[in-house]
Amino acid sequence: MAEAFALRKEQTGRLFELLAEDRLMIGPVSQRGAVVLGPVARANDLVDCIGSAATPIKRFFHPPMQRVFMAYGENGRFALENPLEPQKQAIFGVHPCDLHALRYLDRALVHDFRDPFYEEARRKTFIVAANCTEVAENCHCVSYGTGPEASDGFDMALTDLGDRYLVEVGSEAGLDVAERMALPAAAEEDRETKRERLSAAAARMRPCFDAAGVAELLAGNYRHLAWREEAARCLGCGNCAMACPTCYCYNVIDKIAIPPDRVERMRFWDVCLLQEFAEVHGANFRPEREARFQQFVCHKLVYSLDQYGMFGCVGCGRCMTWCPADIDYRETVNRIREGQ
Repeated sequence: MAEAFALRKEQTGRLFELLAEDRLMIGPVSQRGAVVLGPVARANDLVDCIGSAATPIKRFFHPPMQRVFMAYGENGRFALENPLEPQKQAIFGVHPCDLHALRYLDRALVHDFRDPFYEEARRKTFIVAANCTEVAENCHCVSYGTGPEASDGFDMALTDLGDRYLVEVGSEAGLDVAERMALPAAAEEDRETKRERLSAAAARMRPCFDAAGVAELLAGNYRHLAWREEAARCLGCGNCAMACPTCYCYNVIDKIAIPPDRVERMRFWDVCLLQEFAEVHGANFRPEREARFQQFVCHKLVYSLDQYGMFGCVGCGRCMTWCPADIDYRETVNRIREGQ
């Protein structure tokens, strides 16, 4: 059992100040009517986030656009300029589903293939998780066992108990902060209140489907009519993958100056829902939208199990929330199961 402490809500500012001494602070803030994860200057700017923030946490470890290197010079002699190193950062209000998404990205980007930018950003990040005592319409983390409670992957995890937080520490860095604040140990009744609140939150989630056997179900029904009918509604905009916390595909381009005295290599997010994604010299191996929609869903629920031993979906619901065509992939799965 993790060490646990009690934090009065009026002490949140002090926790913020301690972490901000040498870190960029990131947390849920209100922006244009939505809650996003972004830079925070003061603790008072933090807002409550019910359900997942619009911003996927991956952008703070695997940015939408990033310079790989720049070379400059003349007369055929060039010098390399390495990209800026990730700075130390602390992220407030990370929900359990996003913690699980980072665990997935760790397997994709710090395993057989090692992404040094991602790896360094992970090493320099302090994570303050927020267990979910409230849920949004599209939350379904219980289907994958990724919430509403954070089990690991955090430095500190907060559970809202009304006038105070239960603070559980998950690392030496988290314990050091708790000790510097001289936080009192949590009472057993605090732990019990936490269990009651998280159990109630899980019960309020919309039933999804039993994840057991879903990979075999989809792999055996690649020709099912549901794929075509759902894809007919898809706009191919890629919003779902951009909002998804586990999508990590990217493309690389070289920007060459004229005259050619400078070249800059950039990488940027790419999405399998876009028609250009599957274009190769002289052909497109996934020209139909049906095939691209199927690829997106099956990568999450079928192929990821073979690749990384875990589902590529964490049940955050962002793909449904931010889909302009209101597509719910769970309905596709249930249609295939019912019509099998």
